[in-house]
Amino acid sequence: MPVQWTTFPMEFKGGLVSNLTPLQQGTNAVGSATILQNFESNREGGYSKLKGYSKFSSTLVPGGGDVLAMKVISSGRVVTARKMNTATVTEYQTATSTVNGAVSNATAVALDNNTATAVVNGAVSSGTTVTLDRARTFTGVTGATSLAGASATFDVTNTNGTYTAAINAAGTGFKVNETVTVLGANLGGATSANNATITVTSVGSSAVTYTNPTQSGYSGSGSSATFNVTKTGTTYTVAISAAGSGFSASETITIVGTQLNGATTANDATITITTVDGSGGITGATIAGTGLAEGPVTGVSITGTGVSFSGTITKGMVITGTGITGTVTVKTVTSQTSIVLDTAVSIADNVVVSFVTNIKAGMFVTGTGISGVVKVATVTNQNSITLDSAQSISDNTVLTFGTFHSSQVDKTLYFHGTGTTWSHVGTSSSTNTQKVRHASFNFTQEDKTIFVDSKSFPVIFNSSGNTTVNLTSSNSSDVEGAENVAVFKNHAFYSKGSKIFFTAPTTVDDFATSNGAGTINVGFDVTGMIGFRDQLIIFTTDTIKKLVGSTSSDFKLEPITDKIGCINPDSIQEFGGDVAYLSPDGIRLLSATDRIGDLALDIASDPIYKDANDFIASSDTFCSVLVRGKSQYRLFSFIPSVSDANSSGLIATKFIAQGGSGIAWSTTKGLKVNVADSTYSGATETIMFANDDGFCYRMDSGNSFDGSAIESIYESPFMPITDPQIRKTLYKLTLYAEPTGTMALDVNFKIDFEGKNDPGIIQPEVIQVGSSGGGVSLYGASTSVYGGSGVTFGGTLDKIYKENLIGSFKTIAMRIIDNSTNPTFTLDTAVLEYRQHDRQ
Repeated sequence: MPVQWTTFPMEFKGGLVSNLTPLQQGTNAVGSATILQNFESNREGGYSKLKGYSKFSSTLVPGGGDVLAMKVISSGRVVTARKMNTATVTEYQTATSTVNGAVSNATAVALDNNTATAVVNGAVSSGTTVTLDRARTFTGVTGATSLAGASATFDVTNTNGTYTAAINAAGTGFKVNETVTVLGANLGGATSANNATITVTSVGSSAVTYTNPTQSGYSGSGSSATFNVTKTGTTYTVAISAAGSGFSASETITIVGTQLNGATTANDATITITTVDGSGGITGATIAGTGLAEGPVTGVSITGTGVSFSGTITKGMVITGTGITGTVTVKTVTSQTSIVLDTAVSIADNVVVSFVTNIKAGMFVTGTGISGVVKVATVTNQNSITLDSAQSISDNTVLTFGTFHSSQVDKTLYFHGTGTTWSHVGTSSSTNTQKVRHASFNFTQEDKTIFVDSKSFPVIFNSSGNTTVNLTSSNSSDVEGAENVAVFKNHAFYSKGSKIFFTAPTTVDDFATSNGAGTINVGFDVTGMIGFRDQLIIFTTDTIKKLVGSTSSDFKLEPITDKIGCINPDSIQEFGGDVAYLSPDGIRLLSATDRIGDLALDIASDPIYKDANDFIASSDTFCSVLVRGKSQYRLFSFIPSVSDANSSGLIATKFIAQGGSGIAWSTTKGLKVNVADSTYSGATETIMFANDDGFCYRMDSGNSFDGSAIESIYESPFMPITDPQIRKTLYKLTLYAEPTGTMALDVNFKIDFEGKNDPGIIQPEVIQVGSSGGGVSLYGASTSVYGGSGVTFGGTLDKIYKENLIGSFKTIAMRIIDNSTNPTFTLDTAVLEYRQHDRQ
């Protein structure tokens, strides 16, 4: 009887497991993973490749070091914070101008030296780097001549308003001192105001013959003689064209200069008769005189005032000119002939561009004579401003204007971002602040957020107007340096050390006990707080307590456990009906039970015991974020010295409402996260994060890690399939997957624990499994050609991939790798076809 092939279906489910031996796991948790990197357990089944991340804004959050805060307001709005440094203060000093007239204890200041003009030297096509020149050449220009010269052209160069000229075509018939007037409109300026006058200073020696010019100054009796006079340069020669009669030797005949294209007297020619024939006909003559040279132009001078290309270009100036639309500013001044703009432009060669300072109200002002921290109060125009305090400044003092001030260095500045710009909205009261934590509330129909940084007074952000207010000692000195904050039962709770200070109802800044505020001493340093159902959960390193009640009159602190607490406040999240937090022994869940007021504690990370312990030991800085649409809790370690590509994290996906038993785990590699937050805008969830590179990123956005490939790895445990002592032969793999675009997987099978000491074990080669979509056109895919031949619109991608295999095994593991920028896909099920041998 023939031996039949047998199928072994392997559903991809269960997530990462590291608390079992590979064979135990392969026997009892088929479909789980020993490696599940950059995959996530899909609540609809299978493992999905993690989506990528992309920049929320191409502009850095101003400042230096780590981004310290992240509060997502909506899909297009976020509040961040970063520590200010000297380099950023200098970078954002975007205007300079000179005081025009001394200022004596006044606020009004007149300015000058705040404009510049230049010429584009080389066309720019949708670029930001622009090469400039302060000299512009106009080739082959001509104009109206004062005399009879013709066909000459000139190359006129305007260097910062001063003209120079060179001969392009010499022309003919020009005389010394003849002029050519070139209109200013043909020289990039205005007619009349920028006209240029070119004066001929020398001409070439070309010969000109004047036929029978009119004679004068003859008093003898001869008649009917005519002559041809040739002028070569300034020298005359004469030829007798008609001898006439009645002339005598030594007689003279004058031809005035105007007959010879010169001036009378100065260029007159005198013909002297040297010989005559018997009838008095002239047979010989000489000529004397100095002619006015004419011919091609060989030398010129030029006068006139051109358009001035003057002024110093500085960072922050607004540039205008043909081809530039909208407000475009100078981002970088490499030199006065090379600049970088903040927006791509297209400008033709030789276009004249103008620059003007961009002084704005609210800018800080520094310079000799400026006392204290001074801002621009109002701007009438770029030549006239008002300061917010009276100053005494000397004439010609250079003032510098910037967004930030040296007094802010080492303080934490808060910024509101929209994806295009970062607007400074607030500043911490202290320097050397730490990571910022926040809590949101709405007591007055306005969404607001409290920020605390462990050093300063709390900062309150109002999202309605993007404004902030700092609490001060007049509110309470106790909350300066608050480390954690929570809003519970319409009170704001601030923790510092072992004490918690809470405000009066529906306020965040009233600490008067007579109004319902108060203080709670927990007994240990508070490591975090979170409102959970009708209680405020208060964590310390070794304990968990809960605050019940609604007001200061009935608030009561009750213990939950005195055995173990939370080691990191940034790990605390309400996660699918539980509170997740990082404890010394793993990631725990605090869950409500059926008994009213009772809470249970689970170690949710038990299935990944080894991975969780390694992860916790890797750092003491963590960050967590919820992805509510996927029922996920993501926890990241932050190590500044570790690159983005090697940074790690954990993903927990919940499949049941409460408790740790329904969680599937996976890991991340390539996400470096220091702060993160998420929110819903309508039906769209937005997740953002930042680290130490200064950018703000959208998580779960795109198919790459900001342009880098995503390395996704799934590896199964070693599966015996039946009996681990019986050999089987593998013949075929059928992989069920759901691609969303191009998919290209490297699939590898490992046999018998990769035994290298048994020469009889041959490990199979890697096989490629995937699809480019065939005739299916994926909207938005880089490989899609819309309207092309063979394109099928609305087609369906392959979901079943069959591969022939060969291999002999007792236990087998499967490894799938995708290291690409291809779109996400989901691994559903793998079916192995094999034949089992007899027991030997």
